[in-house]
Amino acid sequence: MEFIVAKCPNCGGELRLPDDQKQVKCMYCGFDVLVRESVNQTPVSVENLLKLGATAARTNNHQEAYDYFTRALEYDTANYLALLGKAIATIALMDSKNLRTTEIVEGIKAAVENSPTGERDRIKKQAVETISTSVMIRVLNSMGIIECLELAHSYEPQNPEIISSILVKIKNYASSLRSAIKMLEKTIAMSETSPSLSTFIDGDRNLLKSANKGLAICDSKWSDYVSKLRGINPNMAELFIDEAGNELELEKRNIASKVGGTGCLITISILILISTSTILFVLCL
Repeated sequence: MEFIVAKCPNCGGELRLPDDQKQVKCMYCGFDVLVRESVNQTPVSVENLLKLGATAARTNNHQEAYDYFTRALEYDTANYLALLGKAIATIALMDSKNLRTTEIVEGIKAAVENSPTGERDRIKKQAVETISTSVMIRVLNSMGIIECLELAHSYEPQNPEIISSILVKIKNYASSLRSAIKMLEKTIAMSETSPSLSTFIDGDRNLLKSANKGLAICDSKWSDYVSKLRGINPNMAELFIDEAGNELELEKRNIASKVGGTGCLITISILILISTSTILFVLCL
């Protein structure tokens, strides 16, 4: 338990309030003091905000912790504890619709860069532990998730488990991209044969370009991290060496059945819309 400096709203006496209590009695006048309200009425103290943020984080009130650390940074933009606390709260708040991986990576980097030399290793270790144990990072696949794990790897380059996690994420994301590329190639071919669908071509070609660029990045990262893992744990690396990035194929899908006339045109139009929205979702992750 830590104490927060504040003033009694009734008598003005200086108080040291326990950060884990909602209400206490003033030692001078006996007034019932609400801890949060009293702190908010006291001139801003970054130290108090950090304590409140830490308390909220310990009780899994992640949005409250995020808000306190954000407020602390408004008064001390380089405070490494606030930067790290906010990044950790962001990890806890992330979901499939709002990954916020850029905010996480930049926040952790800033926390490390602004931390005192004697604290830097501890900050890095805490960041690695938080990233490695995050349920959402384990479940989701995206380039942003890969970048979070790569940051953890940069702090613990000899940790084979982190490299293994990166390779799994690369494999899964590359598979999604390959599936998207196949769908795009087919929809582009369909659009080229139907003048009424030609408006889709430019958008699909841009998506195809982005997907191929992402796949090239995945293939490059795959080779790099397999080599790194081989140098640390050859046996673990063997699990990935035979799975070259360009061999990760998903089962082929039939985009449209062979039907004629207007029915075929309607079917193709619907499938193009569905496939385009699916691919946009994959590329935005």
